[in-house]
Amino acid sequence: MIYENAIASITHYSLPITTALESFCAPLILYLTVYHSAQMKRYRYFIMNNVIWNCLLNWASCIYRPAYIFPAPCATFEIAIHNTWFTGVSSVVLLFIVVNAETSVVWSVLYRFFMSYPGWISDFVEKRRLAIVLFVFAQIFVDFLVLWPFFVYKRPTAEQEQFLKEAPYFWPYEPSLGYFCSMDKELLIEIVFGGVIMLMCFFAMGTVVFIVLCYRVIVVNKDNGEFFAGSLHRMHKILFKAVAFQVLVGFIFLLFPTVVILFVFYAQWEEGTTIAAVCLVLVQAHGCADFFTMIYFIVPYRRQLLKFFGKATSKVALADPAT
Repeated sequence: MIYENAIASITHYSLPITTALESFCAPLILYLTVYHSAQMKRYRYFIMNNVIWNCLLNWASCIYRPAYIFPAPCATFEIAIHNTWFTGVSSVVLLFIVVNAETSVVWSVLYRFFMSYPGWISDFVEKRRLAIVLFVFAQIFVDFLVLWPFFVYKRPTAEQEQFLKEAPYFWPYEPSLGYFCSMDKELLIEIVFGGVIMLMCFFAMGTVVFIVLCYRVIVVNKDNGEFFAGSLHRMHKILFKAVAFQVLVGFIFLLFPTVVILFVFYAQWEEGTTIAAVCLVLVQAHGCADFFTMIYFIVPYRRQLLKFFGKATSKVALADPAT
């Protein structure tokens, strides 16, 4: 029998709700980033990068409808999408968006880290075109590292037929089975192990970088004023708070759920379908949590939105004859 998703009633509505919230917040943040963030310089482009990829992730999830079914861990997508000539392409596109959404948080943290070192390091990151070139190449390298198995691995038709014979209850899902199923257990273990190691490396690197950034912003500047001073320092402290909560949100809603999804692919727990569904809900909610973090902790954004909605409210009140 196929293990059922025990919270299907929740996961069925969570995706459209989070997508609607993101679709509302994303244009607001993009507007504020373009027209009210000149003092942030290049950092605003990292904010835009983060917003765009997170919004694309939820829209792609609405189109692909990714899900996992156990005991034999298989990824499924919307039949209309997956039962076509671009079966592999659909998996590549979704994974590509997930990778870029996750790395967008990494680039934001690294930018704030380098900007905490006044001098040639911050000047290079902020002003040199070579920094942009290095960023683009780093993103391409990460994408290639994650996606290369799709280009060297051929979907095993014979193995899939044998797999479906051994697990006939998966026949109704055959048209929408994803690229990765436990048809080749050894290959699955290698892919899962590699994915977990890569994500744990990101976690370790991000934690170390964030600790150093905290030390630079809080301790070094407090002791000897080596960091930025005056209003510039206040702006960097505001952005540091935003990045701090962005990292926390990224760990809770993006990194750890992705690791758990990879692990349950291998573990084949009886509760695997439900666990994977919960993790997908967290990943889908990441964009909303991240957007609310930006709006709240980046004070200029919050002030502009309060001013905008305050004016809108006052206009409505003046137009209402009852008031």
